[in-house]
Amino acid sequence: MRILSSTEGTGLDLVWLDETAVCNGGMVSQVVEMPAREVAEPFVFEMRHRSEDVFGIDVYANRSVRTVASAGPRFVTQRFCLGEAAYGGPVELRIGASERDSKCASETRGLIEIDRFSILRAEVGECPEPGSALNGEAILEEGGWWLDDVGVNPINGIATVGLEPGVGRDATDGARMYQDGGGNLVSMGTQLSVPLPSSESFGPGFRFWWKGEGMEVFPAFGTPRDNFAVNPLEILTGDGEEHINIYCLPPWTYGSVVELWFIPLGAVSAGEFVVDDVQVVSADPNCPVSNDILDPNFDSAPNRWPGYIYGGTNVEVPVEIRDAAPSGSPSGGGAIALSYASSSANIQFHNWVWVPEAEEGLFPVLSFYSRLPANPVVQVAGLVSRNSSFTPADYLAAGVDWQRNEYCLPSGWSGRWLRFRVEVRPGPLPVQTFDPPNVVWLDDFRTTTSAGCLE
Repeated sequence: MRILSSTEGTGLDLVWLDETAVCNGGMVSQVVEMPAREVAEPFVFEMRHRSEDVFGIDVYANRSVRTVASAGPRFVTQRFCLGEAAYGGPVELRIGASERDSKCASETRGLIEIDRFSILRAEVGECPEPGSALNGEAILEEGGWWLDDVGVNPINGIATVGLEPGVGRDATDGARMYQDGGGNLVSMGTQLSVPLPSSESFGPGFRFWWKGEGMEVFPAFGTPRDNFAVNPLEILTGDGEEHINIYCLPPWTYGSVVELWFIPLGAVSAGEFVVDDVQVVSADPNCPVSNDILDPNFDSAPNRWPGYIYGGTNVEVPVEIRDAAPSGSPSGGGAIALSYASSSANIQFHNWVWVPEAEEGLFPVLSFYSRLPANPVVQVAGLVSRNSSFTPADYLAAGVDWQRNEYCLPSGWSGRWLRFRVEVRPGPLPVQTFDPPNVVWLDDFRTTTSAGCLE
């Protein structure tokens, strides 16, 4: 990291995170004394920056994190609402790349330049109240939703997005998208103010009502704008029926304000999709409190898992938290099932882990148990951060017994959140089908340190 002064010809005073800093987890840090939330006005964080080869920029308030879109080569100013974690005494603010690029293993890449950042008073109606969604009932007169129809061209057909009367739950107002599949893409989103856990036993969750017809949509944390990969929750396909989806909130959201978007699966996805009654639940009895990994023992059934995408599985719900696994589970509780009825399956299971601090001779590691079919046919492997290529060490062992797996985590990411994925990828041709579906079981995720990992 370097601090550039205007005498170096930039015309600006900058904090510069260069390629090495980005690949190795470098961050800018400052401690700010903040008032208690009960007596303070709502605040926003505003930052002017630019970046290259970075997939989002993380802004931490202690352990809570908010990811903003990468800016590209030109300076942009972005702002977002501060959540509960950013109030009530000394708060450590840290800024750095949101994920370690897959090419960091062979080359250094990435650049972040920060001109300034500020904490400002929010505008009226800009931020949700603590523990709530901004206009979660999608009331027409209250606004508060992002309704993105930028780029819609009538030449390509019809696509609309808006708050409309009579389309929501019990014929109330609702947020509605429509696409005829001609090539236009719309999306919509609101904000969730996630509380810090108020109970030692139960963590926060959220829910929403939805109804769709034909259109495939993925709800996601993050924003679809600019060069930024959102964090999809799952893929929803409208069947004309009403649904209520309930999820536990990941611990990286605790005390943060996150964007919740609903994004069609491409401009050719035709149909309509309506959302209403978005709620934050401060203490969901099905959500165990876990500060380092979301639901590490998978005890949150019947809630849905908030982090997977899929294709070609021929299974209606390919990733599902279940109360029990065959022959028990290592944690003694539930387990998560990745199901596929075809060898053309492609499933990505996502979780985020808090990377522990390295110690002398000991470096961060993630461990978990897996149980695969004796002949899975498909490929199954674990991947750290944005890594996309399997190595022999990444594959999960096939067999009918539970197997323990360890994956080294980059020590530069100690004290930060990092994505981990288990992927099911298609097997060789010809395509095979399975009735009943094959299942990959996962359980008992935990982080620790190990001498078996290099720095």
